[in-house]
Amino acid sequence: MNSGINSLAQGDFDAAITSFTTVIKSEPSYGEAYNNRGLAYQAKGDLALAFADFQKAVKLLPGDPTPYNNRGSVYFTQGNYEKAMDDFNQAIARDPQFAKAYYNRGAIYLSVGNNDGAITEFDKAIQYTPEITGTQVAPTQPITGSLGIVDSTSQRYANLPLAYANRGSAYLGKADYEKAFQDLDKALSLKPDLSVAYYYRGLAYYSQGDYVKAITQFTNVIALNNDPEAIDMAKARLTEIGSK
Repeated sequence: MNSGINSLAQGDFDAAITSFTTVIKSEPSYGEAYNNRGLAYQAKGDLALAFADFQKAVKLLPGDPTPYNNRGSVYFTQGNYEKAMDDFNQAIARDPQFAKAYYNRGAIYLSVGNNDGAITEFDKAIQYTPEITGTQVAPTQPITGSLGIVDSTSQRYANLPLAYANRGSAYLGKADYEKAFQDLDKALSLKPDLSVAYYYRGLAYYSQGDYVKAITQFTNVIALNNDPEAIDMAKARLTEIGSK
């Protein structure tokens, strides 16, 4: 099991899958192995196999919130927000302080334009995540967890910089620029290379008609060169500004 965990943490997903499969063959009821193999499949983009493993983990670990959260993240990626929300709710029912599930519910609300709902969920994600975890790697999709990769306490935590950045985006959607800037500044204080926070700051300046400051923020996104989606969005905004 430890070999697979190490491989998963190092991004060697094929090796992780091989290791977890070996464990499952010898211990078919080992729920954590199914959960972790599901994460490896998910990281490779094989959602069907990931879902099957999370499904098995849910059955073997009915009281654990993590497999529900992970299965919900697959539903989210597939655009099935109703089932994703059901799974995130199940995770929270099993652990009312499971910050990742609050974050993911916030991501759903943000995706459908419910800014107030998103803010409420991100509030909870921030409330239940100690700031010391804020330097963790920021995923660009709904946050999942791996049983065994981190200790059983910290795996419940949300990614704090992204929680602030996305709450800032929700405030931006409400044209509450003061709170938006507060959250985006906080996100960048925790993770200075968080491209999406620069993008949202640029969008806030753009919405206020301050194109000079907007250009600076969008240019920062491109210079960081660590988030292809944010780069594409920043380039599109720069093109719009150039046409004005």
